[in-house]
Amino acid sequence: MKYHVYIREPGKTTTVIETDSLKRAAKVYYGIIVSCGCPRLAVDGKELRIFEADKIVYRSVRNAAGVMHNAQVRNEILKARKQA
Repeated sequence: MKYHVYIREPGKTTTVIETDSLKRAAKVYYGIIVSCGCPRLAVDGKELRIFEADKIVYRSVRNAAGVMHNAQVRNEILKARKQA
């Protein structure tokens, strides 16, 4: 599947990432949310509703126990940014 994370503003759409990896798309998507942005997600060219995108992204980033709170997701994203 092809995942497309982008930001839509009046008059323009900015692509943030296009990837085959849901995990990579999820980290970018959540990174934008943590930065107070409003990302959009399309899967194979079909734009998802915000609640659908959030559900898919959340499932992809939660830990092995099946539980990950927003604070944990935010901390992981910030830690990854510092390493890059």
